Amino acid sequence: MTLWQYACNLYAQEGVELSLLQLQDKHGLIINHLLAGCWAEKNNMSINWCALLLKERHTKFCTAVIEPIRMFRREQKSKVLDETYQQLKALELECEMKHLLFLERKVIALSVTLERDSSTENDLSLSLRDYVMTKALFDKGDLPASGSVSSIGSSRSLDNSLTSLLDSLVRSAGQLAEGMSDC
Repeated sequence: MTLWQYACNLYAQEGVELSLLQLQDKHGLIINHLLAGCWAEKNNMSINWCALLLKERHTKFCTAVIEPIRMFRREQKSKVLDETYQQLKALELECEMKHLLFLERKVIALSVTLERDSSTENDLSLSLRDYVMTKALFDKGDLPASGSVSSIGSSRSLDNSLTSLLDSLVRSAGQLAEGMSDC
């Protein structure tokens, strides 16, 4: 299953859309990164978040394309005809799909296949926390020398709201994985 297909299935799970939007809007996380993390874990791949974010920084697709379209769409919601708003939403979604395709290729190229029978909620939780910590360092311009923040991830606690939203996403991804085991 492609990352796009997985993302559509996970996003459709009850409560996932709201959790992801809160993680994006209140905590500055990128939904597609979270979806890629869930997809990678489902496929027994470990993401090197530092390498992935460095690759992505050079393309600037999120910051130069997706985020401005999203901001413009949100600003125009009450100012334009519904048809125009839906076209803006469709454009944003098409850009998100292209970004997920980019992420899928990079995750596969940069990841390590994990030797295990299946991913667990704990593995996914650790991976998403690693992403949050790595992104926070990137946002501050503080690149980790080791290429990973796993070592500091355990010593630094996350805000309760962020932890709760991540835990909700992990549970939903786990439920989706159980329902898709025969795919």
